[in-house]
Amino acid sequence: MGPRQKTRTRQSPVRTVAEIISVIVILALAVISFIPPFHGEAKTELDHGALTYQGQMAENKFAGQGKLKLRDQDYYVGQFKAGRFDGHGQFISHAGWSFQGDFKRGTPSGNGELKLQGKTLYKGLVKDGKLVDAD
Repeated sequence: MGPRQKTRTRQSPVRTVAEIISVIVILALAVISFIPPFHGEAKTELDHGALTYQGQMAENKFAGQGKLKLRDQDYYVGQFKAGRFDGHGQFISHAGWSFQGDFKRGTPSGNGELKLQGKTLYKGLVKDGKLVDAD
C-alpha cells in the first residue's frame, strides 16, 4: 500500500468570516469586562435628552448628591442611592407642587412637606409614598 494521503475539505467563506467576527466580539467583550465602573462627578443625558443628570455616580449609577431633570421641567435635587431617590431631597413639579423630605428606594418615605403654589398642604410622616394621618 502506498502512503496515506490526507484529504482537506474546504471551509466555506461564510463560516470563516463568522469565526473571525466571533473571535473579535469575544476579545472586545473581554476588554470591556476589565474597564472599571465609573465613580465620581458626571453629567449625562438619558432617553435622547428626556432625562438629564448631574451629580455623583458610583458603579455607573446615580449615587450621592445630584440633580435629575425631566423633559417636562420636573426635577429632583437630593440624595441618590443605586440609581434611585434615597435620602433627603426635593422633587419639584412643573404643575406647581413640590415635596421636600425623605425618600427610600425612589419613594417618599419618612418626614416630609408637600406644598402647592408655595403653600404647605401637608407636613408630617409619609410611608411608602402615602401621607400618614392626612386630613
